[in-house]
Amino acid sequence: MKVPIDRIPPLAAWTEDVSGAERRFVPFIGGSAPQPDQAAVRAMNAAAAREAVEITGEYARVAALPLALLVSCGVGAGMFLLVERSSEYWALEIAASIAFTAGALAYAVLRQRFVWRHRGYAARTALMTLGRCGTCGFLLRGARRRVQGHTEIVELCQCGECGSAWPVEASERPKRSDTGERADLPEVAGLDAVRTRIRLWRALRAQPSDFIRDASNEPRYIAHMDGDHRTGLVALARDMFDSASAMLMTLAIGAGLLSLPSSCISALVRALTFGAAPPVRFGIEVAIALALAIGAIALVRRIFTPRHRMMQSRRLFANGMCPCCTMELPPLDAAHHTRCTCCTSLWRR
Repeated sequence: MKVPIDRIPPLAAWTEDVSGAERRFVPFIGGSAPQPDQAAVRAMNAAAAREAVEITGEYARVAALPLALLVSCGVGAGMFLLVERSSEYWALEIAASIAFTAGALAYAVLRQRFVWRHRGYAARTALMTLGRCGTCGFLLRGARRRVQGHTEIVELCQCGECGSAWPVEASERPKRSDTGERADLPEVAGLDAVRTRIRLWRALRAQPSDFIRDASNEPRYIAHMDGDHRTGLVALARDMFDSASAMLMTLAIGAGLLSLPSSCISALVRALTFGAAPPVRFGIEVAIALALAIGAIALVRRIFTPRHRMMQSRRLFANGMCPCCTMELPPLDAAHHTRCTCCTSLWRR
């Protein structure tokens, strides 16, 4: 039976080392991290994203939207009872905004619990390609130990930071593509280390729309940035905004829906809930606005994100960079193909 080393909080991401110990996934939480704009780090993020997108979470994830709508409806009904006698014109607007935000937060929490927290498991192999611990991202240059496997003695490398055990081969990575020798990547600390962590978390939250297929018909995660190296507070703020854009868009669209006077939503709710109490109608109206906002974000992402990724890939390829990891591409072969030496993706002009 697997015995966890630490108690993993209900909303925290988790992973598992090769010994079967379940641990909290906390990449680059302390100390240094590889510089986030390196091609090898972007290739690592792409590999993690490709594995993570196949993890859909537990069956209860399908209940995230209905439960969030129930939360917004219940909070909306309660807020209506609090402000129905108020003479202020903005009282109902504030009540609707609070109920909508409560539902959106409930949706985010439920998705974190039943989908996103499981994706830390997907980053293990990708982190090891950079010689990093699959639990904390610490460099695997620590002690080695031998353990009894199913049929033979296995040599493992133990992380010097969190104690997780990984195959000893990971301590010899990353390796140069031309000579095969180990090549340690430049390290960063402080704000730039936070950026490395944000980039990985964003990759682990990838959707199918974040991928395009290369010349070999393999799905490839497309780099979000343009290949330039940035540092400092401005770069961190940009990465944080990009990561939070979906939630910000949900709240913005919801605010627009809630502010529409005499909207179709109100008319629809009145028709469907004829005879119901005003608090119930108000709560249902807020819940429908939340459903429309979440649906609008999903629709926009499904339609426009693939087009944006395609535009990114064409721009990067035109500049001689791999669209997946931004590594400089080798010259085209006779068939007008070029294979990236970093992430192994194949592209055709």
